[in-house]
Amino acid sequence: MRLSVVTAALLLVGILSSVTAQLEGGVVEMSCRDVANQCDDGWSRIDENYCGKYFSTPKAFNDADAQCKSIGSELVSIHKVKDLMNVVCIAVLADFEMKSVWIGAKRSGDVFVYTDGSEVDYSFWSAGQPDNFTGEEDCVEVKPKKWGVWNDDDCSDENNFICAKNM
Repeated sequence: MRLSVVTAALLLVGILSSVTAQLEGGVVEMSCRDVANQCDDGWSRIDENYCGKYFSTPKAFNDADAQCKSIGSELVSIHKVKDLMNVVCIAVLADFEMKSVWIGAKRSGDVFVYTDGSEVDYSFWSAGQPDNFTGEEDCVEVKPKKWGVWNDDDCSDENNFICAKNM
C-alpha cells in the first residue's frame, strides 16, 4: 500500500477518534473507538442494548434486509443523533471509502417506517431530501462522507448495509 494512502487512513482514524459534531442545534461528542467491536462476534455498539455490523457486499435493499433477517437481525434503525453518529463510525471504521449504506427506513405511503416495525422518530435528511426524484426512491441510505445525512434512493440500487440487533 502506498505511504500516502496509509497516511491518509491514519489521519482519518485520528480525526474520527475524537469528533465533535453539531447536528440539529446540539453538540454531540463522540469517539469512534468507543463504538468499535464492543459487542460479541465483530458487532459494534450503537447504544446500551443495540449492536450493529457492517456488510461490505453491496445488495439491493430487499436483499440486504433478507440477509439481516437470516442472521437474526434487522437493517439498522436510528432513533437519535448519538445512534446516527455511532452508525457513521461503524461505516467509516469498516470502509475508508465511506460508501453509502442502507438503513432500515423505507417509504410506506407518505411516510417512512423501519423494517423492524419501529417508527422513524428521528431523521437527518440532506438538503432537499427526501425528493423521490425518479418516483421510485423508496429506501433510505446514509452517507458517511457527509456526516451521515440521509437520502432516499431507488431500492434496487446496491449499497453496503448495516444490520443491527439487541445484544
